[in-house]
Amino acid sequence: MKNGGAGGVEKLGWIGAVLLDNENPTAQSWVNKYGSSNLSYLKDLGIAYNAVTQLGGEFTGGKYENLLKNKPRKTLNDDDLGLGFK
Repeated sequence: MKNGGAGGVEKLGWIGAVLLDNENPTAQSWVNKYGSSNLSYLKDLGIAYNAVTQLGGEFTGGKYENLLKNKPRKTLNDDDLGLGFK
């Protein structure tokens, strides 16, 4: 991969410098893989996007009450049968 060209690496910014660095074999493999197959790039992009967004996952802060969304917490004595035992 050549670092020259119209404007050189400076035109591409820091991401161009990372991707075109000959000392970075990982970046070179990404450039070769995705540069040769747009279908592969789009497939992996979709997988990565879904992983990052967690398919609609909702951050609750890890609190049990937030998971319940302010509903009363059930106990072992709650049977919801309406028999009047408590």
